[in-house]
Amino acid sequence: MNAETKTPSTTPDSAASVLSAGLEGTYGATALEILLAMARLAADGKSLTIAEDWGFGSATVIDQDGSHTHVGCDAAGSELANFEAFVIQLHGLLVGKRGLSWVKPSNVI
Repeated sequence: MNAETKTPSTTPDSAASVLSAGLEGTYGATALEILLAMARLAADGKSLTIAEDWGFGSATVIDQDGSHTHVGCDAAGSELANFEAFVIQLHGLLVGKRGLSWVKPSNVI
């Protein structure tokens, strides 16, 4: 229920949790920085694939030559905490240029 208007909320629970945790403002700028980094990679002719890893909140990021790394966490105790870890680590990887090392595929010399 929206406290100001006394109307029922039509936002799904997970989206409501994200908004109520202050992610709308705090992570909005972070999300835009992630998208900008992805757009720059695409403009440079580089591709990234974000694939399933251990569950919600974690992912394997694979670049165009097949190298991969991991971001996020699936064991933080809640979907919101898992999502926060995913956003923070993906931002660190794409914008801050930090994170786990990229592992080259074994067939690349």
